[in-house]
Amino acid sequence: MSFVWASRVMRLCRRASFLVACIACAALLVACAPAVAPTPAPSLASASEGDVPLIAAPPDPVASPERPAPTPASAPSPAGAPEGADAPELVAASPDPVASPEGPAAATPVPVATSPAAGDAPVTGATDPDAEEVHDRWVMAMLSGNEAEALAIAAEPDPERRAEHVRKQVSVTASWLQFSNLVSLFGPYLNRFETLGVVPGANEQERIGLSEVLFSRSSACFVTRLVRVAGAWRVVAWEPGVKLCDEYIDQHLPGPLPTEAALAEAEDTLAEWVAAMFGGDPTRAETFLIADDLERRQSMFSTLVFLTDYVVKAKESSYGAFRRYELIPTFEESLRRRAGYARVVYEHGQACFRADLHYLDARWRVKKWDHVIAEACD
Repeated sequence: MSFVWASRVMRLCRRASFLVACIACAALLVACAPAVAPTPAPSLASASEGDVPLIAAPPDPVASPERPAPTPASAPSPAGAPEGADAPELVAASPDPVASPEGPAAATPVPVATSPAAGDAPVTGATDPDAEEVHDRWVMAMLSGNEAEALAIAAEPDPERRAEHVRKQVSVTASWLQFSNLVSLFGPYLNRFETLGVVPGANEQERIGLSEVLFSRSSACFVTRLVRVAGAWRVVAWEPGVKLCDEYIDQHLPGPLPTEAALAEAEDTLAEWVAAMFGGDPTRAETFLIADDLERRQSMFSTLVFLTDYVVKAKESSYGAFRRYELIPTFEESLRRRAGYARVVYEHGQACFRADLHYLDARWRVKKWDHVIAEACD
C-alpha cells in the first residue's frame, strides 16, 4: 500500500475512533446526570463573525480526569513521568512549564499545563489576563479533581447548587477519562493539558477559553465559558469543543496547507530532530524549533539536548544500560499538526519522548519536545 493510501486509511480509523469516543461521552453524561439540575447558567450566544465557532452548551459539562485535591505541602510532579520518577520534564514550547501541584501520595501523576509556543495561534482580539487566569485555574481544577478550586470560580450563586454542579463535573470528567483509558481509543492519557487561549464571546461580559487534553494518539478539545459576575470572571460551562481547538490553531498558522507529499517531510523532520536530541548533528535540527528569535531558539535547543541526555542517563539506574532509540511514525492531530514519538530502549525497560510538529510557512517545525509516560510508545 502506498504511503498516501496508508495515511488516508489511518485518518479514517482515527475519525471512526473519535466518533465512538463522542458516543461514549454522551452515554456518560446521561448516566451521571443529577436528579435536580443546577440553576441554569446565563446563555452564551455565538461569537461574532470571525471568532471561533461555538457549540450549544449542555446543562452539565464533560471534560477530563479526576485527581485528588492537592495539598499545600505537596511538591510538583515530574510531568508525565511514571510514579516515583525523578527525571525532569521536557517541553520545548515552554522552558518553564506551569506544573500542577501533586496530589496525595500514591496518586497518578498530576496533569501539567504547557504554554503555547511562538508561532501558535494568537488570541483573537485583545488579551484578557484575568479571564485567562480563571480559565487556567478551572481547567487545572477539573483535571486534578480539585473541587475547592472549582467552587471558588464557578458562577452558580446558590452554594448548594454550585457544590452539586462542581461535584458532578469532576465526577463525569474522571469517568470520561477512565473510560477512554480503559477502551484505549486514543491510547493512554499523557497527564498533560494545554490551554490555548481565551477569545471574546458574544459581548463584553462573556469570554470563551479553549484547551486540549492530550492522549498518546490524539487530543480532546474543551471549551470553558466564562461570564463577568460582580466585576470578576466566573465559569458557567465546561464542555467538549470537538474540532474547535484544531480550527483555532490551524486557521492562524501562516502559509499553505500541507500537501500529501509534505506528510513524508514530517517524518524526515522528526528523524532529524530526534537524531540531534540523541547526539547527532544539531546544526540543521536546531532550525526546526519554533522560537521568537535566533538567540532564544539556540538557548532552548541546547537546554533540550542537555535535558534529554539527563533523562536517558537517569533511567539507566532503573532499566539498565541504554541500547538504542526507535522512531514511531507521526500521526495527524489536525490539518497542520502531527505528533511522533521516540522510544528509548534499555536492557529491561523503555522511556518515551514526544515531538509535536506544526506546519508553518510550508515547512514542518518542532513546537514541543516532551518526556512522556513510557506507555505512550507502546
